[in-house]
Amino acid sequence: MGNRLLWLDTLRAIGIFFVVLVHTGRVHDSFILIYIKSFFIPLFFFISGLFAKESFYNDSFINILKKLGKRLLIPYIFFGLVSYFFWLLLLRHFKDQPFDPFKSLLGLLYGSGSGNWLSYNIALWFFTCLFMVQIIFYFLIRASHQKSNRVFFPFFLFCLSALGYVVTTYITSPSSRLPWSLDIALTATVFYGVGYLLQPYILTNLFVKWRWAAIFTFLILSILFTTINTTVEFYVGVYGNYLYFYIAAFSGILFWTHLAYLIRPNRLFSAVGQNTLVIFSTHLLVIPCLTGFLIYILGIQEKTLGSGVFIGFGYTISSILIILPISRLMHHYAPLLVGKSTMRVKKCTS
Repeated sequence: MGNRLLWLDTLRAIGIFFVVLVHTGRVHDSFILIYIKSFFIPLFFFISGLFAKESFYNDSFINILKKLGKRLLIPYIFFGLVSYFFWLLLLRHFKDQPFDPFKSLLGLLYGSGSGNWLSYNIALWFFTCLFMVQIIFYFLIRASHQKSNRVFFPFFLFCLSALGYVVTTYITSPSSRLPWSLDIALTATVFYGVGYLLQPYILTNLFVKWRWAAIFTFLILSILFTTINTTVEFYVGVYGNYLYFYIAAFSGILFWTHLAYLIRPNRLFSAVGQNTLVIFSTHLLVIPCLTGFLIYILGIQEKTLGSGVFIGFGYTISSILIILPISRLMHHYAPLLVGKSTMRVKKCTS
């Protein structure tokens, strides 16, 4: 299992790289951005599903809430408060962005990425959404608890996708989503559930069969259906054509999953993959600070920074390298704040 965990760390590292790259704001109006948006958030729900254990969902609902609270809600509240006060005291003076102190504080309770509820750190919507995904998944598992009902599990996921389409299209809107991204969670659970269903294949040697044919096929499909679909904004429930969206998303996920398996494990990828929670939670605070350092300390003109893939890559790599030691310290001295009860150290061989 160790080697498989190493390549999954690589997959998480790839995913978080794309998250930070998109949020640098340096690769706008490019096909690269549109392509990444077609799958990068579904990828994280898919990975979460890969690690879903059936024994976890056989526990009582109260215990599930307690476990999810420790894993997701404590980090969400901590990083939410840190982000809120960081913006209130510093960043709002340098960013031309709406910031309503009272609404933003209430935004922690509302937990939605739309409507500027979490304008000071939009990435935090993922925590509440993943919380709701796992609650929904809990009831799916319970409903299909008997082995005779397992054949219906894919059908349940299909029904969820249809329900997600109806709710996000006809009941809510991109500017006004349900609390804790519940409507978005309906669609996100599909990716989580497929990750769960594919555990026996992706976490065993069955995954490597016909690898190169799969890589080529998934790459072509992801590019094709990204091209013919509109730009996806997953966090506010903008998917474009649902069929195109699902094909592009799953094709992108499976392409990068196969590719991650081929990349030789190394310490940097493992470190990034094992610290995605803190990177996910803090990169939107680090990026403007990095810009401020370049402009006010190094004297680089803002127009020189400009935009483009290479600038975006530079921002992304720099931000991740800045956050990594902070994350390591938090895992060591404050594991509860990053969703862990004790410190776990994983060894990696390059």
